[in-house]
Amino acid sequence: MLVMFGSFSGIMPLHAGPHLEWETDEAHLYPSARETEMAGTFSFRNTGKHAVRIIRTRTTCGGCTAAEPSRKVYEPGEEGDISFRITFSRGEGVISKHLYVTSKAQEQVRTKKLTVTVHAEPYVEVAPRRLIWYIENRPLNAKKITFRVRRQKPIHITDISVDSDAFEVKMTDIEPGTAYILHVKPLKPYKTYSSAEISIRTDYPSEENPFVYTVRAMIGQQKGASQE
Repeated sequence: MLVMFGSFSGIMPLHAGPHLEWETDEAHLYPSARETEMAGTFSFRNTGKHAVRIIRTRTTCGGCTAAEPSRKVYEPGEEGDISFRITFSRGEGVISKHLYVTSKAQEQVRTKKLTVTVHAEPYVEVAPRRLIWYIENRPLNAKKITFRVRRQKPIHITDISVDSDAFEVKMTDIEPGTAYILHVKPLKPYKTYSSAEISIRTDYPSEENPFVYTVRAMIGQQKGASQE
């Protein structure tokens, strides 16, 4: 997806560099759950009396972000843009990267900082993230956790661990790499205020450095009820 930032349509410009005016110095991208790469442009105009040369573009992430000017030299009054492409296959949530554009007019050199912020949807949806049983509702039946991959790349569950012997977890493969159901059940004898953290280990982005998702499970007591 290509996103344009700035078209000189009467928006108040931002001054930067040797006689360059930028429409904006921030870009916000909102990819869908299945997108792992997006592109866009930052627009500018040479409002000075001398030609401006773009002498260098640099990014804070050489492997995941690239930036290039539409050409190297801009005469007075000419418009141009810096195109960028950003990949975010290993991140989720809010991801910010910076681009640095160095330009020169005569002997004056300046560098402009541009910011690209990606608001990436999570790779995996795990729900619910908290399970609770009440001791008064015995027998305490199993509850379900759904694990659903929201990106195109498969993500497999490689291990499930529970830090308490008060619960057991069994997994059902609905569609390996895409969807799983975890069945969590309290074990007898039930103990009020038992709690556990369930850790769901995956193979993404690698088995050596994986994403791990957690769910809290506990047995509580309803307000006003007496404990046996």
